[in-house]
Amino acid sequence: MSADDQRLIAECLQGNTAAFGVLVRRYQERLYNSLYRLVENAEDAQDVVQEAFLNAYQSLDSFKGDAQFFTWLYRIAVNTAISLKRKRRAMVRMETGSNGEPGIEPLDRSPESRPGHALEQAEQETRVHQALRPCASNLPGRV
Repeated sequence: MSADDQRLIAECLQGNTAAFGVLVRRYQERLYNSLYRLVENAEDAQDVVQEAFLNAYQSLDSFKGDAQFFTWLYRIAVNTAISLKRKRRAMVRMETGSNGEPGIEPLDRSPESRPGHALEQAEQETRVHQALRPCASNLPGRV
């Protein structure tokens, strides 16, 4: 591991967060380029890079220095990317039906499917019952 990376990691572990910022600036572009090829999407690559640096920062005290800092960071990033791909695959499976077709149902545009329809229906029935009440009392056989 480079002496400069060792120094920055030691400073960071002593509370100097700016030292970790130097490591981020040093390795973010290289890490992004590696991950972009893996996830094949710019936004996903940016998300994975950000999460990888966050995970690395939170786990910095477990970094033993046996390997280069970038190698350790790269492994964290690859694991993060794999997790992202697994989540996406699981979401796609949940959204597809048993026949492999998308599980999205077509929009129901009938009036009964509107959110306020049941309430409107109940209010309408109440008004009708109230309007019929005077008529019902005038029917023969009613007292």
